[in-house]
Amino acid sequence: MTGQTTKTTYKAALYCRLSRDDGNVQESSSIQTQKEILSRYARENGINDTTFYVEM
Repeated sequence: MTGQTTKTTYKAALYCRLSRDDGNVQESSSIQTQKEILSRYARENGINDTTFYVEM
């Protein structure tokens, strides 16, 4: 196996939680902001296979 490299694939579950301060808004700006922050972090760290879980 000389000269061969193995690429590591990372998967991540990204969890967002609705704040009580947001009330009953379905897709609040808080959730959207959390998704953007988590997506950017994952992308910047080479994690391309992600799944979001959202608690409201």
